Amino acid sequence: MKVGFVGTGIHGTHLINHFMGLDAEVGLVYGHRNRDLIPRCTFTESVDEVIQSSDAVVVATPAAVHFDIGMKVVSAGKALFLEKPITITVEEAHLLRNAVQSAETAFMGGHCLCYSDWMPEEIYRYGIARQAVRGLGEPNNPYWVVGIHLLSVLVLLGVPEYAIEFIVDPAMEPERLLTLISESGQKTNWEPTGDILKNECAAFIKCVESGVEPLTGIKHCVSVVEVLERRYGTW
Repeated sequence: MKVGFVGTGIHGTHLINHFMGLDAEVGLVYGHRNRDLIPRCTFTESVDEVIQSSDAVVVATPAAVHFDIGMKVVSAGKALFLEKPITITVEEAHLLRNAVQSAETAFMGGHCLCYSDWMPEEIYRYGIARQAVRGLGEPNNPYWVVGIHLLSVLVLLGVPEYAIEFIVDPAMEPERLLTLISESGQKTNWEPTGDILKNECAAFIKCVESGVEPLTGIKHCVSVVEVLERRYGTW
């Protein structure tokens, strides 16, 4: 399986290096940043060339172009790993979901915290998430940029939307912590463990090679975008 890459920002570079560490065959790479950090790659100036020459494409670009590039990949019948948020509107998320389902191609969203070594097995009725935005430097809605990390875990664990209490506060110390409350009132604190990026990249390879639906498949990712827009406003 040859994996192509679109986007070489800090996170995109980390993803490329993790796929290399898993002995994936790295195809063409599109991106103009951090080339010195990934010297073993062959670069191209064409996104279309990346797509056409690859079996699977990892997209780690600014969120505003996720939908357009993702649709190109799916329309070409290639497997797609798309960073979060997969789109910046619910309408785009629904269009992408329909395209993925119609093409019957492998899809995985880049919600890396969902690939922690340990995840609670119980379905929780209530979840409190806290995450800081200090030093973010982003003009966009912080719930979409930072809050999405923990929100994706709450959605994965089946916490009902009405029972999610989410706090994004620039005055907080940085943390990645969930407090989960069961029907009986028992509290469980959770934070990610292990090499989540390595786990995430390995899960995508498995998803493509075996056809097994990943934890962060298209339905999960669409649900996250729906909660974000409905509860916390637009991008």
